[in-house]
Amino acid sequence: MPPPFDIHLALKEWAGRNRLPLEDGNPLELSILDIPHFHYTLNNHQLCQLSPNSNTSNGIYFVILVHSAPDHFVERQAIRTSWGSVKSFRNWSIRLVFLLGQLTKSHEETSNSAVQEGILSESDLYGDIVRGNFADTYRNLTYKHLMGYKWVLRHCPLAKFVIKTDDDAFIDIFQIFDFAQRNYGLAPADILLCNIYPEGTKPVRNSSTENPEGYKWIVSRTEYPFDIYPKYCGGLGYLTTVDVIRRLSGIGDSLKEFLWIDDVFVTGVIRELAGKEPFYLNLRYSYDEVEYRNWLNDRSPRHRLRKIPYMFVHVTRGPRFDEDMAQLWRKTVRAWS
Repeated sequence: MPPPFDIHLALKEWAGRNRLPLEDGNPLELSILDIPHFHYTLNNHQLCQLSPNSNTSNGIYFVILVHSAPDHFVERQAIRTSWGSVKSFRNWSIRLVFLLGQLTKSHEETSNSAVQEGILSESDLYGDIVRGNFADTYRNLTYKHLMGYKWVLRHCPLAKFVIKTDDDAFIDIFQIFDFAQRNYGLAPADILLCNIYPEGTKPVRNSSTENPEGYKWIVSRTEYPFDIYPKYCGGLGYLTTVDVIRRLSGIGDSLKEFLWIDDVFVTGVIRELAGKEPFYLNLRYSYDEVEYRNWLNDRSPRHRLRKIPYMFVHVTRGPRFDEDMAQLWRKTVRAWS
């Protein structure tokens, strides 16, 4: 009888260490996986600098890394004017960072030019854009994820927590703050809280009539040779500490293989190799549009000011996206007032 499959050993043999980190222990700035000359094409490095006159003397509690795409102007603005508008809370600072890659050549040159000018204007106006020198595509999401880690380690290493999220997420920032302070205090360490996908989740090998959009996530055996994924965190959002990011980033810098599905690779493969167990936070997530609409539409006297029962909510993209975000925010503020 063959021994049971050990995903940790399998991943260690497959991805393994191929090179050593820098001797001085600093996060590598000039490489990400197989990009040997990585650099930022936009870098608002001053974001985490605190003014001497700031009324948030405790420092930075959250730095929030939002994965966005170059032309997602509506999504970024919806975040900036809703939950991302909170710059301080209870004498702590909060920092918001949008992570982008470079425009691809899939659009007409005139369209690309307009998007490029828009991004530069956003960066000048809000100072919250960080962009790397890789194409902004699905298959480069792992680069974006690890770029965010490097940025935090270099420019915001004293933040108490790091939140990674996507630009179609609504976050109850007050609820997360209360949860984090109540459970982890003022010196949090070694923390990774997320919506956990269990070990044994299978890769998508082909699309189907039930999931015609699944083709975007098809992974060949050449890209990932095993029939199951390790335990990993869903990409909508997770909460972690800088020491965990340092561990994961260091291992990522030394691997010989990588997978373009960033959730699986960063919080699955690398996390598994780091020996870091995530904490189950699944009940604080909503991926169902019906759930947040029911909360928005509940105007009964008993529940009029009821807080939303989720920390992270996936908001449906489309013509109602920005209004949905605004309504979620208005009701959240009223509930916490």
